[in-house]
Amino acid sequence: KIIRLKYDFNYKNMLKRFTSLTQILEAEKPDLIYYHDVSMNFREGVAFVKTYPATKMIMDFHIDYSNSGRTWKSKYILHRIIKRLFFFNGAKKYLSKILPVVPASAIFLKENYGVPNEKMEIMPLGADLDLINELKEHGARKEIRNNLRINDSDFVIFSGGKLTPHKKTEILIESFENLYNDNSKKFKNAHLIIVGDSTEKDADYFEKLKRYGQKNKNIHFAGWLNPVEIYKNLLASDIAVFPQSQSVLWQKAISTGLPLVIGLAFGNTVNYLNEKNCILVMEDGEMNAQKIAEHIYKLYSDASLYKKMQTAAFETTSELLDWNNIVKKTLS
Repeated sequence: KIIRLKYDFNYKNMLKRFTSLTQILEAEKPDLIYYHDVSMNFREGVAFVKTYPATKMIMDFHIDYSNSGRTWKSKYILHRIIKRLFFFNGAKKYLSKILPVVPASAIFLKENYGVPNEKMEIMPLGADLDLINELKEHGARKEIRNNLRINDSDFVIFSGGKLTPHKKTEILIESFENLYNDNSKKFKNAHLIIVGDSTEKDADYFEKLKRYGQKNKNIHFAGWLNPVEIYKNLLASDIAVFPQSQSVLWQKAISTGLPLVIGLAFGNTVNYLNEKNCILVMEDGEMNAQKIAEHIYKLYSDASLYKKMQTAAFETTSELLDWNNIVKKTLS
């Protein structure tokens, strides 16, 4: 059953409160109350758990310094005073699990909400492996490649997400163009698929990206896609490249068996996803068009390395990213 609630308070999408949960909780008698980030509706959950202590209350947490806490007001007023003192502190002893979705979120919780490491457990967002396998069986790879006039033997790079300047997608396009135009590299059978779009705020940036890419017929802008179409485009690709800024697409890409090239910034880390070595990492400061091109060409030209990283991606998915396993972990 899904019950959708409206907000009765929303301040610039930073402070949001739903209409009261109390009546719904009393009517449904849930076994689990699952909060998404620090909530202005914590008090209703706490009151219910006090009355029905068999009910578990947990919270996942998606915030890190790439998407919040980057100004003095956000860090100290929003997080350390308003959200921490007025909402989180009253709920924390009733939370049986606190689940940051990436290590950078755990750092944010520790520094701004005082949550010790031993009280947290990283829970990756993961991917729908059942859907991925179904799409494979129905020929998603061939469907997308046919639609884009990409040959079976061509090499396809995937990238995308919300296209903001933080993503540095223009550097990936520059890398692709440099490889494509270097006749010694024999890279003419490569394609770049960019999924996503910009918000109105970054519309000029997206237009700039399209201008960069419009000279090359092998650069394809797919726009906003629903989750099924995103998975299809991932399955049509051979590697994924994300020059900078964390994205849920990292994990979706790994789950479709893609080796990754990732640039790190804002305190992000991929160690928890890279124990099997399915990711080539550029640390903050070394991310540039030349470095990205080197990593792409390494995967393009070295079949042995590519196969090892692809196998590592599948193993990482099985151990960490399969939604079926994540659900079991959440409910345990």
